[in-house]
Amino acid sequence: MVRSKKETIPLHKRINNNETVFGVFINELITPNWGPILDSAGYDFCIFDMEHGRFSISDLGVMLPSFHGRRATPLLRVPVISREYFQAPLDMGMAGIVVPMVESAADVRAAVNYIRYSPRGRRGVAFGRPHTDFYSNVDREQVVANADDSILLIIQIETAKGVCNLDEILDVPGIDVLFIGNTDLAQSLQCKNDLRAGQLRNKMEYILAEAQSRKIICGGNFVQPESIADFGKLGLRFISLTTDVELLQTGMRQVHPQAESLPFIPFSTEVRGHTIRDVV
Repeated sequence: MVRSKKETIPLHKRINNNETVFGVFINELITPNWGPILDSAGYDFCIFDMEHGRFSISDLGVMLPSFHGRRATPLLRVPVISREYFQAPLDMGMAGIVVPMVESAADVRAAVNYIRYSPRGRRGVAFGRPHTDFYSNVDREQVVANADDSILLIIQIETAKGVCNLDEILDVPGIDVLFIGNTDLAQSLQCKNDLRAGQLRNKMEYILAEAQSRKIICGGNFVQPESIADFGKLGLRFISLTTDVELLQTGMRQVHPQAESLPFIPFSTEVRGHTIRDVV
């Protein structure tokens, strides 16, 4: 089904409306056509990864224009909380920033400082850039207000210290989405990465409950549809399904003439005959 332009509702509004949105991490592949590719596949957002991925600021400049006017929304995971990784990507049109390894209220305050304009933060002002379609003669107050209302700040809780300091972290105003990094969290807790039961499951339920009590949307990265359905019942609404490389490998293996002999379980978007969107 071809999506109508009338269906293009900004991601931040869809999140505020408590819709469940689906995305993918982009770690490796560079193309100037990511926007229409993701639109045609039904994805709501992607997260370009500068923490584990290969991208430079210049690479982002090649890929971001294709998202203009699209349903799919581009977000960026920064490697560290540093002004250089916020300022230029936001001016280039990035719609949100994902901050990994958040462990303190100070981390959140620093991120808010870089992502919001004064008086809420200290984002530098530059018009005549891609985020204003290169127009300099704009209603500057309106541009600032729109940016502060729509740019998403997504923080990742993925360490034992982050869980320990969760109350003070969530008390800092300005968080739009709390994203649970279960793999790193399991590593930090030195426990099994088991989403069904045990220490990790208990911590994830605690994080979800604390976020919901403050009306903060929760997200995570899940491959198995069963886990998506399970955590969806607990309030998970911002879901990254996998990575660009894993999707490419899955597609390549599924058409391989000897696929049945390959030691690999294909990524599936179905649970007992229903698509992921049906089970959440």
